[in-house]
Amino acid sequence: EQCIEPISGSATTALLDKNVVQIKKMKDGTVQRFPVNKESDCIKIAAQLEDVNLTISYGVPAGLAETMDVAAQVAVAAGMEALKSAGLVSGRSNDPNEWKIPEKWRDSTGVVYASSFPAMDAAVGEVMRFLQSKTVGAADSMKLLSALRNRLVRASADRQLSDDDEAAFSRLLMRAHEIDGTDDDNADTVEGDNYIFDRKFLFRVLVLGNAQLAQLAGCRGPNTQTNAACAGTTQAIGMAQDMLISGRAERVVVIAGDNASGKTLLPWLGSGFRALGAATTEAAVEDAALPFDKRRSGMILGAGGIGLVLETESSSQNRSSTINSDSIDSDSSQFSVRARLLATQYSNSAFHGAALDRKHIASELERFLSEVEIVHGVSKAEVATHGVYFSHETCTHANSSSSCAGNEVAALREAFGNELLSKMLILNTKGFTGHPMGVSFEDVAAVQVLMTQTVPPVVNYKEKDDYLGDLNISKGGPYPCRYALRFAAGFGSQVVFALYATAQHE
Repeated sequence: EQCIEPISGSATTALLDKNVVQIKKMKDGTVQRFPVNKESDCIKIAAQLEDVNLTISYGVPAGLAETMDVAAQVAVAAGMEALKSAGLVSGRSNDPNEWKIPEKWRDSTGVVYASSFPAMDAAVGEVMRFLQSKTVGAADSMKLLSALRNRLVRASADRQLSDDDEAAFSRLLMRAHEIDGTDDDNADTVEGDNYIFDRKFLFRVLVLGNAQLAQLAGCRGPNTQTNAACAGTTQAIGMAQDMLISGRAERVVVIAGDNASGKTLLPWLGSGFRALGAATTEAAVEDAALPFDKRRSGMILGAGGIGLVLETESSSQNRSSTINSDSIDSDSSQFSVRARLLATQYSNSAFHGAALDRKHIASELERFLSEVEIVHGVSKAEVATHGVYFSHETCTHANSSSSCAGNEVAALREAFGNELLSKMLILNTKGFTGHPMGVSFEDVAAVQVLMTQTVPPVVNYKEKDDYLGDLNISKGGPYPCRYALRFAAGFGSQVVFALYATAQHE
């Protein structure tokens, strides 16, 4: 399902209001400034969230839901669904008790929350609400017209308006009086429009999605959040695996949420990516969502939330054998292992705020694959021949030195070699979802692919990028596979790898 759609006219206006200037380094070494002052220069499409109502769906008290920003809300919702899918809660209705895990599993259940822009939605929204109350938007029509008349008087040579202008202002004032009203009955409404500080502000700007899910579901194990920018989810999965291996928890709920394309943040974050030259200005999805295609011209902002439950094999087996009617409803407690997480690795290239270090990525992939072979006995050839690759590719410009696709394909060639790489099926989800920042739909899709043995297509792929060379680009459909290799990268030189296997893997 395609999630990318045109943005609203008001969003376009808000983007233009930011007076973005893109700085480009030309081939001759000079630097030129390009103002973004026309609609044709603006972002035109994004993948945006629909409203999430935690109270209606999960029985979350309204007061608690109001302490969460949108990113936390969608992450918590995804976490609830993951708990239900894992048979840890019944979730048959919005009764809060049906979304709490049984007492005997609470102390051994942890939570890790990933987000690139946590609490930014709430913080920016509150500041904008305050500023709006102090600017033109807060003034009634009468005050605005009076201020306008005074400015015109000061600007006129004889410090007075003509009879025609005075008559026009009189008509406008009468109309404004009708619109605004001045009687006592309207006094409370006018006062009600004044800014009042949100007493839940502190809770909304603290990063508490992990703690809020724990509070709602009763998860009393290790609890933390991470920000590895766009590598956030996959790094959170690595952190969760570390918790399981170290014995700190028996299961960990990994959640992620971001709302970069929402009404509040789109004008700011969209302008930020536009200033970097990283966002596409194409209007049609089929011309913009072009993973690995030679025509790609920039990323598409997205948003969303994911939830997964990671559990040790012994705990999963024990839980399956001990579930009974006094813990969770027997019909809803049935669960099965969806896939196995074999290995993760997260590190930092110590290189650049936005650019990728392809040499370091290649060496880290080599290190990861070598460790996988030593620990699990799975060779590079096995991964390439019987696996799929979930790319980070964000559709950034087809630039040989700096594109996401160029960097990760170069790393793949270095690690696998041309022959093995030609056998590995290349997948991408951002052509459907845009770039949801710290939310990795790829990790969830990897599990789904291994379960169903069906792969999604790389959408809109038509023109080969010769610089990338020959790639086995997915056309979608049934595809037998045993492994799913995931690469995630994030601003600040974050580099993360994960390898999944089918549930049947020994």
